[in-house]
Amino acid sequence: MFILIFSLINLSYANDSSTSDYIDVKSGEVVPFDGKLFTSEAIAKILANHKAENEKLKVQSDYLLEKTKIDLNLKYDILESKTKSEIEMYKSMISVRDEELKKAAKKDILKTWGAYGAFILGSATSIAIFYSVNHN
Repeated sequence: MFILIFSLINLSYANDSSTSDYIDVKSGEVVPFDGKLFTSEAIAKILANHKAENEKLKVQSDYLLEKTKIDLNLKYDILESKTKSEIEMYKSMISVRDEELKKAAKKDILKTWGAYGAFILGSATSIAIFYSVNHN
């Protein structure tokens, strides 16, 4: 008995046309709702326009996405080349500075040895003069 009642309820809902989005109406039939009725050609035109608009928007979004990707890749490439050039510039500046420091250190050593040599030469000359004065 339960199965019979359950199946009758399901059949009554299956025949109810108010659950669908649209109803096919023949000319002269009375419709059970207030609203707008479209012809099949109008519905086809609306659907075609909708599909065309979707395609147009898809193409526009793909274009904007690709343009944005290209712009960002260009900015990235510019920053990357700028960074590489600055790294090379700083490396060359460091190598020039190191060479100058080596030259300055070499000059300091020469000046130091020059001072030592002058001191030794002056001392030797002074000793020679004192020795020659005292023995003559």
